[in-house]
Order: sequence, then structure tokens, then C-alpha cells
Amino acid sequence: MKFAAHAVLFGEKIKTNTEEIMQQFKDMNYQGMEVGFRFFPAEDMPELVELLNRVGMTISGFHTLVFFNQLITNEVEVQSQLEKQAGIMQEFGFSNLIMSGIPSNEMGDLNKMTMEQFTKTQQKELVEKLDDLAKLLKSKYNVQIFYHNHCWEFEQEAYFFNKLLQETSSLKLGMDVGWVAVEGYNPAQIIKENPDKIGYLHLRDCNTNEEDLVGKSVSEKSLSFTDLDEGTLPIQDIIKALEATPKSQEKWIVIEYEKGEVSYERYQKAYDSLEKILKG
Repeated sequence: MKFAAHAVLFGEKIKTNTEEIMQQFKDMNYQGMEVGFRFFPAEDMPELVELLNRVGMTISGFHTLVFFNQLITNEVEVQSQLEKQAGIMQEFGFSNLIMSGIPSNEMGDLNKMTMEQFTKTQQKELVEKLDDLAKLLKSKYNVQIFYHNHCWEFEQEAYFFNKLLQETSSLKLGMDVGWVAVEGYNPAQIIKENPDKIGYLHLRDCNTNEEDLVGKSVSEKSLSFTDLDEGTLPIQDIIKALEATPKSQEKWIVIEYEKGEVSYERYQKAYDSLEKILKG
């Protein structure tokens, strides 16, 4: 397995302080970093690649968004956007596109994010469209889409999430273990039951239990997230489950911190913890 750090904690500094962030992660022995596609337009890619080569790092994945309403009403536009991104990635030698599905018309209040507006038929259609897009990008650009879940995929007894697992052939999951756990599901068990589907992992810890979360809002659930080894998740079980999957040496484990102190030390502690688990 390979270790990367998600740079989202650093906000706009991802763009303005790229070399510093990259070098810090490299010095901690991370092999890659994940960044939002919005920070690096096509004209900046040559500079990014030069910097990666000089530091000795890679991009584990570029993060992008797809709005579900737009995918239903204007699939052509969504496909065009994704093909543009995939074309840039192919040109510069990147292969992992991490996709978040957004069930509203814009980013904003987490508590407004819900799948309730979509019937089960529409949700099934969305999954089919996502799988078709994954097939297209893989065959045409050699870019793999990894769907990055939040918590809304687990509404209606995880109907949408289960469809992602059971009714896709080209789409893979970049599973966020924190959101899985706060919804009362077992990340390690999901990996064990779907060894070929989970190819990329967003790793964080959470300090809660299922009873604490009953009736809580999305933003309240997100407050349960904490640094690695400071919560209640069985991190070792999750790592060992991924390690036992086929081609595990090619899979990425990405430390994701979104809130809290903007500190490199948090990522160093996380790496040390991962290294200790693997050596144990």
C-alpha cells in the first residue's frame, strides 16, 4: 500500500504554497498528496509536474465534484467537464480521479445535503450514469474514477451506497472510512466483503459511537472526526483489511483532515501510526 496526505486542510495555500506543502509531506515519507482539481488548471500542470519530479512526489488523486441534479438533467455537460479533466490527466501522466457526488445544486450547508429529493429509480439511474462515465474515462483516457462517499449515500438504509457496490463494473470506491463509521457501518467489513471494489481509502478517525449520532445533523456528525488514533475506530482492522485485498500494493491510503489546527505535525503523527500498524 501507498500513503498520501490530502492537502484540503491547507485551503488556498495548496495553490500559493504548493512547494512547501509538498516538501513537508515528502519529508514525512508520504509518497503522494491528493489535491482538488480546481487548484491546478491545464496551464499550470507543467509547473506542477516539474515540482513533483524535483521533490520526488506524485499526485495520488485529483478531487472533483459532480452535482447529481446536473447529471440527471444535463449529462452531456457533466461528461464534457470530466473528459476535459481526464484529458489533462492523461497528458501529464496522472490516473486517479476522486469524485464526490453532491445531491444539491451547489456546495454549502452540509445539512442541506440529502438524497431525499431523488426517488430510488433516480438513484439507480445516477449509479448507472456514474458507472458509464467511469467506463468511458478508463477506456479513453486510462483514468480511473474512485467515488468518494460522504454520509448522504447511507440514507434509506444505504440504498445508494449499496448500489455503488453492487451494480457497477467500472466505477471503484475511494471510501471515506470516517463517514462510513458515523453512519453506523463497519469500514473493515465493507472492505472484506468488496475486496475488488475498494481501491483508494480516505482515512480518518472519529470519536463517537452509533448511539451518539441518532438524530444528529450532518454537521454535528462531522464534529466527531478526530486525528488518527485519537478516536474509537479500529484503524488497524481497516488497514489489515485493505492489505488483504488483491493488488493492495497499488492502493492508496490517504490521510484526510479537513478541520482543526492547520499543522504538519498532525500528518506526521498519522504517518507514524500507519507505519507502526504495518510493522506490527
